[in-house]
Amino acid sequence: MTVVRPATPADANAMAFIEANNEIMRVGVDGARPPWSAAAIRTTLLARGRAWVALVDDAVVGHIITQSVDDEAELLAVGVAPEARRRGVARALLSTAHAAWVAAGVRSATLEVRVGNGPAISLYRAFGWFAAGVRRGYYADGEDAIVMRWEIG
Repeated sequence: MTVVRPATPADANAMAFIEANNEIMRVGVDGARPPWSAAAIRTTLLARGRAWVALVDDAVVGHIITQSVDDEAELLAVGVAPEARRRGVARALLSTAHAAWVAAGVRSATLEVRVGNGPAISLYRAFGWFAAGVRRGYYADGEDAIVMRWEIG
């Protein structure tokens, strides 16, 4: 069973490991940068945003990192360990983030996702996200990113 809870600085090493091993799954804010390090997760991302981890048998198997200002949010990263994929982990994380956004008064959110990341795009669409644009050559390897948006109706 997957348990989702707020991330803490103690989770940063596990989150960084997932980031380093899941380049295709990262939403990312800058395709040219390497995956976030544990130090960056601890000092920057956890300090300025909201993050949750998914646990199976007390082991971190996934995370979601977001930030928001006023009623606008941004989904910065979703990562799931390869052995935990296709088991509802990303779905549980996204559901948790959406519920927190609604409770906080967030009205809309954005993200960037690789054009070739069909599983992530399908998941986002299932949660009401829609394509709002394309960033050409966004990732370091030249792949485009789809800009997706989510809004409260």
